[in-house]
Amino acid sequence: MSPPADRPPADPAADLHAAEIARLTAALEAAQVRAEEAVRAKTRTLAFMSQEIRVPVGAIVDAVRPLLAAPLGPTERERVSRILRSVGTLRLLLEDLSDLARLEADELRLEQEPFAVETVVGSAVSALREAAEERGMRVESFIDPAVPAKVVGDAAWLRHVLVDLLGMALRDGEAPVLTVRVAVAALDRGRQGLRFTVAEAGPGLIAELRRWTAAGAEGGADGEAPTPPGRAGERALGLHVCRRILGLMGGAVGLSADGTVWFTVGADPGPAAPTAPRDRPSLSILVVEDNPVNQRVNAWLLEKDGHRVTVVGDGRQAVRLVATGGFDAVLMDLDVPGLDGLEATQAIRALRGPEAQVPVIAITASTRPEDVERCRAVGMDDHVPKPVNPAALARVLARLTDPEPPPEAAEFDSAALAALEGVLGADRVRALVDDFLARAATLRTRLERADAPELADVAAELRKTAGTVGLAAVHRTAVALEHAAHEGRMEASTLAVTLDGQLARGVERLRAFVG
Repeated sequence: MSPPADRPPADPAADLHAAEIARLTAALEAAQVRAEEAVRAKTRTLAFMSQEIRVPVGAIVDAVRPLLAAPLGPTERERVSRILRSVGTLRLLLEDLSDLARLEADELRLEQEPFAVETVVGSAVSALREAAEERGMRVESFIDPAVPAKVVGDAAWLRHVLVDLLGMALRDGEAPVLTVRVAVAALDRGRQGLRFTVAEAGPGLIAELRRWTAAGAEGGADGEAPTPPGRAGERALGLHVCRRILGLMGGAVGLSADGTVWFTVGADPGPAAPTAPRDRPSLSILVVEDNPVNQRVNAWLLEKDGHRVTVVGDGRQAVRLVATGGFDAVLMDLDVPGLDGLEATQAIRALRGPEAQVPVIAITASTRPEDVERCRAVGMDDHVPKPVNPAALARVLARLTDPEPPPEAAEFDSAALAALEGVLGADRVRALVDDFLARAATLRTRLERADAPELADVAAELRKTAGTVGLAAVHRTAVALEHAAHEGRMEASTLAVTLDGQLARGVERLRAFVG
C-alpha cells in the first residue's frame, strides 16, 4: 500500500541530520556556558590578585616615602624616587588589570546622564596637578565656546580615560605645559560628540600609538579595540583599556600627523536650562582610597559641592578616625590595604556609641549581585560604582542629607528596591523579599520575648537584611538596638518596641510591593 499523497515518505538521512544539528547545538550551548563561567572565574581571580598585591605595594610606599625627608645624597634620593615611581607604575597596572577584567566579563555599564564638560575636565586636571608639578610641568585646559555647557554621557568613565591618557602623556613629557583642548566633533552615523586633543605629549605615548597604527590597530566594526601588538611598550595595557572604553562610548583614540594625541567620545547636547539644585547641608566626609589620583578626584568632586573632606589610604586608619567622631559619611573603596573596605566597615559597626552608625558608602569596581549583597551584609548603606560618577554620588549623598524626607520614604525606600532590580533582576529581588518575609514573623516573635543577648542577635540579622529590601527605618533602628543591647542600656527595650512596629509596617509594604 502506497503512502498518502500529502505525506512524503520518511527520509532517514534528514532525521540523522536533524539529530546531529540538535546534538551540536546542545554542545555549543554547553561550551558557551563553560566559557562564560571561565570569564567570571578569570575576573574573580584578577580581582583577588589585585587586592593581594595592593597590600604589599602599600607597605612599600609607607616604608620608602619617609626616606625622602631624610638627609640623602643625590644618588640615594634618585634611587628612592625610582622605587616610588616603579610602585606607582605597578599600581597603574593593577588598575588597568581590574578594568580589563570588567571589560572581559561585560560588567562595564555606561550611564547616559547630563554632565558638565567643565567639571569632568577640571577634575582630571586637578587629579594630575601634583604629578605634573613633580616633573616641573603643569596641565592646562581649554574648552571651545561651541562645546555645550552640558552633554549626555558617562562622566565617570570619560574622566577615567582622560586621566589615564593625560597621565601617559605626562610620564615622560618634556614641554613645560601640557594642554588638553576640547571641541565639538561630528562622529560616524551623524552622531554628535567631543574631540579631546593633547599636544606636546611625551615620546612614550606617541611611540605606543604609532606602534598600534603600524600594526593595523583600527578596531572592529563595533568600535572595539583590537588586541595589543605582541611587542608592546609599557603603556600598551592602559592604552588598550582606554581604546576599549572609548569604543563602548562611540569614540576612538589616535595620533595626528603632527604628533598630537586625540580621542573622541559620543556625547549629545544636554539640557539647555538646568534646574537649580536644592540647597543641602555641607557634610564632613571621610574618603578611604589608596590610589593618589582617585583620592584627588573624589576629594575634588566633594569639595566642589561644598563638603569638607578628609582622605586616608588604608582601612585601619579609617576606623581609627571614625572612632574619634565628627564624620557625617564615609566613602569607602573596597580594595584598600590594611583592612579592606568590608573589614573596615565591620570594625566601624562594632564601635561603641553613635560613631558606629555613620553611613558608609562603598566604592566598588564590581556590580555583580553577590558583591552588592556582601556590601549590604556587613552594614554598608549604599554603593557607587568605580570610577565614581558625579551624578550617582550626588544622589547617594542627597538621600543622606535630605532634611525632611517624606514619612513614607523615611520607613520604606522603594527606590532602593528598584535600583536592586536593575542589578539583580526582578525575579531575584522577588525571591530576596520572599525570603525576608518568611523570616519576619519569627523575628517579630523573638523581639517580643527576647532578653538583651537575643535582642542583639535579632537586631544584627535585621541590620544585615532590612536595608537590602528597602526597609530603611528598620535598618537604622536595628543598628541602634544592636549596640544598646550589647551595652545593656535601658533604652534597648524601647527600641525593640519601635523596631517591632516598623517591621510590621515594613512587611505590609513589602507584600504590596511584590503583589
